[in-house]
Amino acid sequence: MARQFIAGLRKEIPMKLKLFASCVMVLLGLAHAANAAAEWRANIHVEGKNRGGQHQSDVTIGVASEAVSLPAPPLPPGFTCSMTIPSDDWTAFFTEDIRQEGEEEHIWVIAVNPHGNIGPPFDATSTMSWDPTQFGPGDFELREGWEGTGEILIPDMKTVTKFDVTGGNKDQYLTVICRQ
Repeated sequence: MARQFIAGLRKEIPMKLKLFASCVMVLLGLAHAANAAAEWRANIHVEGKNRGGQHQSDVTIGVASEAVSLPAPPLPPGFTCSMTIPSDDWTAFFTEDIRQEGEEEHIWVIAVNPHGNIGPPFDATSTMSWDPTQFGPGDFELREGWEGTGEILIPDMKTVTKFDVTGGNKDQYLTVICRQ
């Protein structure tokens, strides 16, 4: 009888270990998937009238395990639109601003010059566009101004794909707010 009991244990213990190992693997996979889902990057594009020179510009915003910023190159001699992300202290400008995950809210100020230095002296319109599927979890809104308290221009950027910016040869400031 003792031999039968020991033989039964030999069969049962490996099966329980396999089941335990499978559960651990599933939990590790879920933890990795949750972390990967929290990281995202979204490209925002602006396009102005093509009058020669630069007439398109892009910035990338997002959230990842580590913050990353890519400095914006100098403007070309002739352009009809430009777009950058000012640093928090306004001493630098970026084309990519990836924030470190872990915050409930992320805010990006975007500077758009919709006219540039080419063309007649009256206001011009450039169109910002984005792919809503690139945004991560949470709510995304576009506001006027750089303080994050301006008029709500787009309450849900996941349901709209573009926005027109009109003005002269100077930056217009918009704020993208992501709330988790």
